[in-house]
Amino acid sequence: MMQSYFDDNFVQLPRGSFLMGSDDVLAKEREKPLHEVHINYDVAMAKRQVTVEEYMLFAQATGGEVPEERHEHLGLDVPIRRIRYHDAKAYCAWKTQRDGVTYRLPTEAEWEYACRAGTQTLFSYGNVLSDSVANFNAVIQSNYSNKGVSPG
Repeated sequence: MMQSYFDDNFVQLPRGSFLMGSDDVLAKEREKPLHEVHINYDVAMAKRQVTVEEYMLFAQATGGEVPEERHEHLGLDVPIRRIRYHDAKAYCAWKTQRDGVTYRLPTEAEWEYACRAGTQTLFSYGNVLSDSVANFNAVIQSNYSNKGVSPG
């Protein structure tokens, strides 16, 4: 892979550690316990999501399943939506074979590490969830909204 392609399309994650999970009483069981995770190897993530156009190239080349809701009416450069896990893995395998570079889905830990970007708060932007920083219906109160501080 050419270095300029890598630089333009991927972000190299710094090696490091972070706390993953939660010991909060409101946390789901699958989120427990809070534990330290080490990303002590090289890993890069794409800067952008796979677009409808990119996914359609894969589907046409492989006969892969095309999701019904593609949002082509919004343009071909919008992120592909509602693809199944095994289709996402098949896309990575196809792209690996096509480009001669290994692509894969990030692990849950790699994804959270990248999203946290070095933060230690409940959310990457702080401890309070509000409609000014997330796209959700703020009329419905949650344990993490409209309180001013994190519960627990």
